Amino acid sequence: MKRNILSAVFAIAIAFSVSAQRGHKGHQKIKFTPEQKVTLSIKKMTLALDLSSSQQQKLKPILLEAASKRMKMMEARKGKKGKGKRNKISSDEAFAKMNNMLDQRIAFQNKIKNVLKEDQFEKWQKMKARMHHKRGDKMRGHHKGKKGKGKKQGKKNRVEADA
Repeated sequence: MKRNILSAVFAIAIAFSVSAQRGHKGHQKIKFTPEQKVTLSIKKMTLALDLSSSQQQKLKPILLEAASKRMKMMEARKGKKGKGKRNKISSDEAFAKMNNMLDQRIAFQNKIKNVLKEDQFEKWQKMKARMHHKRGDKMRGHHKGKKGKGKKQGKKNRVEADA
């Protein structure tokens, strides 16, 4: 009797571990081309912001240019990582990089602002802020499923800031 129960529990445990391993392989990241990413982004923005067809057409080249630049920058970064040695940059070089990046972000935002209506632009900014906040939480390990003191500490800091 004990052997039957023990073997049943053991069989169930094996079945769960096998299914969990199969499910993990399904989480591989899909690589889209910049054009595919832009198409999906425009459709998401259309759903969220109720874009007109003319707005969609105006946004496509803007988003495509930004996606292409991002891909080039990522490839350049990967190329530098592949060399093995980290190149330390001076504070002036770091400042120039950061300044250039922020200039590009400002130009991108202005292009988007010229296409969207005022209320759409405000909603887009809120969506963008939420996305960056979520991405930051994931990078810091504060996303669902990971326990840490970050979330509790953040709430405590907000309460202290409000007081």
